[in-house]
Formats: sequence, structure tokens, C-alpha cells
Amino acid sequence: MNSEVMGLDQYQILGVVGEGVSATVYKALDTVSQSVVALKVLSPHLQTDAVTLERFKREIQITRLLNHPQIVSIYDLIRDGDETCLVMEYLEGQNLKDYIAAHSLLPVETAVSILRQALDVLSVCHAKNVIHRDLKPQNIIVGDGATIRLVDFGIAKMTMASDLTQTGTSIGSPEYMAPELFAVNTFDPRTDIYALGIIAFEMLAGAPPFRGDSLAVLYNEHLSAPLPSLHERRADVPEWLQHIIVRMTAKRAFERYQSADEVLNDLRQRRVLAREIPVLKKHECLRCGEQTLAELPVCLQCGDNAFAALKSGDYDVVCNRDEDDAQLADFLGGVFGELGLVHRNGRTLLIAGLDDFGAELIRRSAQQHQVLLTVQPHSPSTEFRKAGTLALLSFVVSWIGMFVGARYAYYGSAIRQSFHGLSLLQVPIFAFWIAVVWMGLSRLQRNEVEPVIPLQRVLCRNLTRDYGWLQRLVPSLRPERSPSVKASVAALAEKYFKLVRFARGIDAATTQSMETLLENSARLGTVVSEIEAVLHAPTFANRMQSYRFLESQIAAEENPAQRAALEERRQPLHEEVSAYFALEEKHAALTNKLVALQSLFNRLLGRLLVYQVAIDRESQDLLISSMWTLKDDLAVSREVEAELARLS
Repeated sequence: MNSEVMGLDQYQILGVVGEGVSATVYKALDTVSQSVVALKVLSPHLQTDAVTLERFKREIQITRLLNHPQIVSIYDLIRDGDETCLVMEYLEGQNLKDYIAAHSLLPVETAVSILRQALDVLSVCHAKNVIHRDLKPQNIIVGDGATIRLVDFGIAKMTMASDLTQTGTSIGSPEYMAPELFAVNTFDPRTDIYALGIIAFEMLAGAPPFRGDSLAVLYNEHLSAPLPSLHERRADVPEWLQHIIVRMTAKRAFERYQSADEVLNDLRQRRVLAREIPVLKKHECLRCGEQTLAELPVCLQCGDNAFAALKSGDYDVVCNRDEDDAQLADFLGGVFGELGLVHRNGRTLLIAGLDDFGAELIRRSAQQHQVLLTVQPHSPSTEFRKAGTLALLSFVVSWIGMFVGARYAYYGSAIRQSFHGLSLLQVPIFAFWIAVVWMGLSRLQRNEVEPVIPLQRVLCRNLTRDYGWLQRLVPSLRPERSPSVKASVAALAEKYFKLVRFARGIDAATTQSMETLLENSARLGTVVSEIEAVLHAPTFANRMQSYRFLESQIAAEENPAQRAALEERRQPLHEEVSAYFALEEKHAALTNKLVALQSLFNRLLGRLLVYQVAIDRESQDLLISSMWTLKDDLAVSREVEAELARLS
């Protein structure tokens, strides 16, 4: 770079620090202050790109907002002609990628120290609603004593700033990207925690856990491949640290740490609190096939109460006698939980007296587990009706025969002898025995004595407790809701249920506060889900692409008349894009509320169920303040609902 060309005469270039696709960083001497600075110069092909220029401006805004000693300082943004330059603090040291390469496997103490420092910085960022989104070793500078500084907040996301990700480009670096960034481009504090977990693995193993030649391969690795064991790479990694990294890099966001403070707490304690919290038994939902809490009548994955749909009827669920007992026992235990009986004693009838809908529901579930069940219209109620009909018919025929035989003697001696002495009492007894013989023959034909799982036990399953709070969550758990929102609400419900199930000494006011938070978060989740549906609609994506294409044309157009024509074409789209960005900001803010609530509930779980201590004053204050802020958020959500109606 020629400083005279840039008009930066006070800076003397000393050398190149690093080069990237979007910018080159130089080491320079400020001849006025005699201090060494870093000049981050935008690449020539991006000098006219409005989005990239806006990222440069945002980097200054964010670093000044955070004002953290371990975040690189940016002094000024200088534009001279078509060139743009950031004047930044110069950091001695090397980036973490080079540091790992130079030291091969970092000592455990050094890796934990770097991880703890990065978490301290993220805690401050997330508290101010800033998500880095591009955490990678190249953006962490390691100085003397393994002290670190974070750099490059160019694509960081602020709740009160629109997204600057261009259509068709990925967010962040694929080797460190959370699965949700690949799939639906959603992000929150847990996105940074995932990236930092991958970095922690690399510090201890010498290489990232997932590698691939293409974005598709990396996506599949992040989405489905298990995290490799660190113990296989090196024996000195303590088990608690391995567990922390595994939880930081959980595939599903609601299973990760919800905040940097939670990770820091486990690092200080050298234990994973989540592993010490009681685990509740789960079973498979008949409707959706997902795992849900066996003690709750409502599925936390789809919001359906499948057992409430089971009604008495004329159908039986029958199992093949040749079916493997172990496989059948696994199926019964998975679907019916504690109702699943493992001994058939040679019987084939599983459930007697179901309606056709419930019987078919169970049959389909068994089919998914490769257990052969059949549904047949052959239940005790059917047999009783058949026997009753036969008894009534025999009763009527007997009376008619007796009446005819007594009244008309000329029918012959055989008829008179047949009905001679047949009294009024003997006729119904005769009909009764006919019915008994029919029932006996039908039972013998079925070769059954009783069902393996009595229907009344299924219908009365765990319905004695008060689950009113659970019913109020159902609207946010329906299949049409966003998967991320359903997962967040389900995780909150499970944490709340564990608290009221196992914790001791929670007063009624605290329980009511948690229940109110849970219900309001479910309502909030419903709104967030509706926002996501609008943001991801194809029509909006097409309009955004058209808008950005027009912006690039305007930036490249030199003819004033043509530029004015393009700006006129862009104007109708501008209002819609502005509404889109405003909606996205509200979506990010409301999503962060759900994540913060999960973090709060995790904190309560740790204190009450692991540490066995009372809720501290800070947690009580957080509960109360969260209740009030959620009320404000719900007011905002009503405004969002009106905006959604207008946009749709």
C-alpha cells in the first residue's frame, strides 16, 4: 500500500501483517504520535460494495460499544477517494491458529486459560446483545503470557442493527459454524459458544474435529457426526474438560450451554452441573415418534396428548405369537413407559377395547419399530353385544314357541312335549345359557384371558396431577411452529418440571413466578415462530435479492441518469426491506430473551438440585425482573403481530 496515494501521510508502512479476501492488514508507524498502529485496508474489488463498507463502519460501532480491554481498539475510519482504511490498535503476538501450529498440542492449563478469557469477553458481548458470529482461531490474537485479544467484529450482529450478510454467502467460517447457521441461518449467543467449543477442541487436539473439502461435507459433519474423543488424541485431558467441550458443541442449541457464564461456572468448579441434575424417564410419542418426558401427558415435541385420544371402542391390538419378546418389551417400554409390561406369558392380545383411531395409532408406531401388530374388530364389548343379541333372540323364540305350543294343540304331540312344563322363569334361563355358551366359544376361539396392557391403565396414566401450565404451552409446541422455538419452549418446560419435581424449599411465590415466566415465554415463542415464517418466506428472499442486485448496479453505475433510474426502481423495495430489517431485529431480541430464560432456569437447577442451597438474592431479582421485562416484550410482540398481518 502506498500511504501517499491514500493521503495518509502521517503513517509509515512497516510491513504486511496478514491478508484476507476482504482486506489486508499492515503494520504502520504513526509519525505524529510515534506509535505503532495497524491499518486494515479494504480490498480494491470491494471498495464500492455498500454492504462491505457498512461492515467497516459497524466494526467501529461495536468495538466502541463494548469497550473491553481484550477487544482490539479501532481509532478511526479514513476514506480517501475510492479507498477505505481502518486505523486500529496494533497487537503484538500471533493469531491462535499460528500459535497452535507452533506449539502443536497446547498444555491443558494454557488451553483452559485461553478458553476462560474468551468466555469472559463473550459474556460482555452477549450482555450487550452483540454476537460475534465469526469466532475462529485467526480472530484471536495471543500475546505474552497467553493473554488474548478478540478481533474482527465486521459481521457481528447487534440486536439493534440490520443484518449485513449478503445473499449466497455463508456467515462465519464453515469449520467453526454451528449447525443452525448452515441450516436456517439463525444465530444467538449459543452460536458463539459452539464455535468456541470447536476452538477449544482444536487447542487440545491440534486440529478441528470436523474437516471437509466442501461446504456440504462440513455441514453434514457439524450436523450429524459425533465429536471425536479427546482422550484418544491425548491422555492428559481431564474428563470434566472433555464433558464441557462436548456440551459446548451439542448439535441442538437447546442442549448446549445457554450462556458464557454457565461455561465459566463449570470451568471454575471443574464439573458439569448438567450431568448431575436428575434425568427423567422418557418415552416415544405415539403421534410424532420423538422422545418426550414419560411423566407428562403432553408431548413436548409436538404438543399432542396421544393418550387423551385413546378411547374405548370395538378394536383390539394383537401381537403375533412369534414376535420376539425382547423386541416387544423394548417397544412397550418406549411407548408406554412404566405401563410397558415385559412378560406376555404366551398371550397375544396387547390392548383390548380401543377405538379404531387409537388402535391404528399404536399399530403404526409399532411398524416403525418393526414390531408386527394387527388391529382386529374383536373386543369383549363386541362379544357381549353379540351374546346379548343371541340371548334376546332365543328368549323371543322360546316365548313364541311356548305360546304357539300351548295355544294350538293340533301342531302335534312332539311340539306339546317339547314345551310341556316350560315355565315363565325357565325361558330367560334358557336364553342366558345360550349366551354363556357363545361367550365361552368366542373366548376359546381367541385363546386369550386378558390383555397385556389394560385399557383403563392407559387412559388413567398420570392424569391425577395438575398440568394446567402444560396445556397453556401447547400452542407454541404445535407442528407448524419453528423447530428452534419448539425446542426452546420444550427445554424450558422440562427444566421447570424438574424444579417442581425434585427441588425442596421452593416457596409458592417462586413457583408461581417460574410458571408465569414459562407461560409468557411460550406466548413469546409463538410470536417468534410466526416472525420466522415471514422472514424465511420465498417472496421476501426474492425481494431482498432484487434489492441487493439493484444496490450493486447503482454503486457500479457512472451515468447519473441511469443511476437515477435505478434508484427510482429501488425505492418501492426500500420500504419493504426496511420493514424486513426491523422485523429481523425484533426477532433477534425476542429470541435472546428465550435463551436468557433458559440460562436462568439452568442456574436455578444447579443451585437447587446440585449445590442443594437456597435460591440466592440475585436469582430472585432476576426472576422478578424477567417477569416484568417479559410483559414488555409481549407488548412488543403484539405490535409485531400487527406488523406481520400488514406484511403478509
